[in-house]
Amino acid sequence: MEIEAARASGEVYAAGEKAALEGIQRGKQMDVKGDRQLVCPKCNAETHGAKFCPECGFKLAVQSQCPKCAAEVSPGAKFCPECGEKLG
Repeated sequence: MEIEAARASGEVYAAGEKAALEGIQRGKQMDVKGDRQLVCPKCNAETHGAKFCPECGFKLAVQSQCPKCAAEVSPGAKFCPECGEKLG
């Protein structure tokens, strides 16, 4: 019985290690440079980077891209902060 318990404990430990390594790999692929609105400022619901809150429909701050260099540009910007392209 102790052997089975030890085997089960080892399997749980190994599965946890494998899950942690998978999480590390996923994390390495995430874009951490751009700002994302992850929580609605109006109702505090998780938005997962959406343009509108899935709970209350509030328009969230989103950034657009420069048509020339694809850099992220803040809403209302007249020029791209990376390449200087005139926007809008």
